[in-house]
Order: sequence, then structure tokens, then C-alpha cells
Amino acid sequence: MEPVRPVMRGHSGVTDGQSGRGTLEVSVAVRHRLIQVGPSAVWAVLADGSRYAEWVVGTARSEPLRGRWPDTDAAIRYEVRLGPVRLFNETVVRRCEPGVSMELEAHAGVLGTARIAIELRPWGRSAWYWWTSTPSRERPAGCTTWASRR
Repeated sequence: MEPVRPVMRGHSGVTDGQSGRGTLEVSVAVRHRLIQVGPSAVWAVLADGSRYAEWVVGTARSEPLRGRWPDTDAAIRYEVRLGPVRLFNETVVRRCEPGVSMELEAHAGVLGTARIAIELRPWGRSAWYWWTSTPSRERPAGCTTWASRR
């Protein structure tokens, strides 16, 4: 597999990786937000797999699939609705440090798979929330938001 070398420009938005001989260009989405509650209150939402749809845009509902969310290798099944179309996919926890961070792998069928890293940091009585998402497989033909070879 070729090395992935993302270049982070700024703290928010979508950034492109460097391209060149022997590299793979990747789109990386980075979001951060100051949330006016403490990290433990934010973690309580993230750690409840049935509330996945409350913090993942486009998700209609979720339910446990295997394991105990957010333990490593636990998975939830979620539903995305696009008009009359209903898609069912799953997200797997790849790493979790309770109250601090988690890494997820979101499987989206023909759209591919994304790796998501979430980190919480205390900021006074509030919490800084960082979300980084990057595709972990090459994009299907015609899809412009996933990794592509240059």
C-alpha cells in the first residue's frame, strides 16, 4: 500500500494531501467546536450508540449490532434515508480511550469506508471537540469525495 501524506491547512474544513510519485491523495475533513458543557457530558452522548444519529449528520437512527459501544470492536447499525431510499450500514469502534477519544470505521456500502477520530479536551467548564474524517479505501468511479490516485 502506498503511503498517505495528508497536509493539514487550518483547523476546519476539507484539506487535500500532497500528491507526487508514490503517494496517494486523500481528502481529510477536520472539524472542531467549543461545546458549552464539560467533556463528561459530551462523552455521555458519544458513548451511547443509540444516540449516534444525534451527532452524525444524515443518520436517521441507530441500534447496537455487536459488542458494547464504545468498547473496541463494538459495532452499531445505522440507517440513512435519501428520499424513499433507506440504506443500512455499520460503524465499528477501532480504538477507545473513555472520556477522551475514540476512533471509528464507518462502512457506507458502495460509497466506501471512512476512518473517524474524535477527541475531547477540557476548556474551563466547556469541552473542545475535534472530529477528523478521512476515507480508508479508494473511491468508487464517479465519486469525488474519496481518495484518488494522481
